[in-house]
Amino acid sequence: MKLFYTNSITYPSIRANRLQVKEMAGQFYRILGANFLFGLRSEYDDNKSIPVYVATSKKSPFLAIEFLRIATKKKVTHIYCREERLLFFMIFFARFLSYKGIFVYEIHRLHPWRWFLKFLLKKCQKIISITNGLKNQISFYAKVEIMVSPDAVNVDEFDISNQDKVDSRVKLKLKKDAKIILYTGHLYDWKGVDLIPQIAKILDDFTFLMVGGTELAISNFRRDYLNGISNVTLVPHVQHEKVPLYLAAADVLLLPNSGKFEISRLHTSPLKLFEYMMSKKPIVASRLPSIEEAVSDEDVFFAEPDNAKSFADKITEAVSNLSLSEQKVLSAYERVRDNTWSKRAEQIISYIKE
Repeated sequence: MKLFYTNSITYPSIRANRLQVKEMAGQFYRILGANFLFGLRSEYDDNKSIPVYVATSKKSPFLAIEFLRIATKKKVTHIYCREERLLFFMIFFARFLSYKGIFVYEIHRLHPWRWFLKFLLKKCQKIISITNGLKNQISFYAKVEIMVSPDAVNVDEFDISNQDKVDSRVKLKLKKDAKIILYTGHLYDWKGVDLIPQIAKILDDFTFLMVGGTELAISNFRRDYLNGISNVTLVPHVQHEKVPLYLAAADVLLLPNSGKFEISRLHTSPLKLFEYMMSKKPIVASRLPSIEEAVSDEDVFFAEPDNAKSFADKITEAVSNLSLSEQKVLSAYERVRDNTWSKRAEQIISYIKE
């Protein structure tokens, strides 16, 4: 098998999907070596040893043609892709460019155009869904058995057992004696971030720290949600390697995904959840089907989605009932230790080689 992971994305980037692609590319290369190729629209400096093919085209149709020509020349047997537009054009042009290999689709969402989605699902010989909820929605259209493979965690990077909370706070210039409730990630509506200021109003003696988002998103968030609220601090996007330091400084970690959005209820497999679990800190999360695929009541404090009072109660419980928090923390840690990128890549390769 020779695998070609094709992307239209560019590096560097602050988006989580770039992190996922980077981790998977590294693991595919570890397993397949010279039988793995990585296609991008920009230079990639993280690992010079991975064979990277930087396309000159910017638009998906022309990018697809470039990648297909490489695939044909390099005798690629499997083309792997998680981007609908790029995958569509590669499938469409394959017969004209004499490519007869297998297309592998890693699906992360329901495309709003159903005809478009049906086309991809019927034409791909291998399909990987990141949640069972998403799989159930697409199974009717697919002609093959769909593999479910949630996202994962870099164990070496996010095992922060040896990082002291006070030392981490000193490094980050945070108050040593504050009760810090941390959220990491983008400020998208479906992630439920608008709930955090409401929780902060209820728990006005706690410090809420939100790390992530662009400068524009932070400016808009302050304007729309933080009027008169002084115990919420927004920190712009930091390098991913610095996130463990913030996790080490926290008392409780928040995953307030909204139940109002389908992507949040059924489709998401949050990278931050697995990073949270690895950090050995109490987690308060929305009780949603997508989240319950990854964790149970044994691992986290579940709150009612979009309910600030429910979240405030669970946060209070997490900081006051230390023995229960410790039980959940250890359970989450044990559950996530095997949920690594390396195992995910190995399982996917076994599936697509069948």
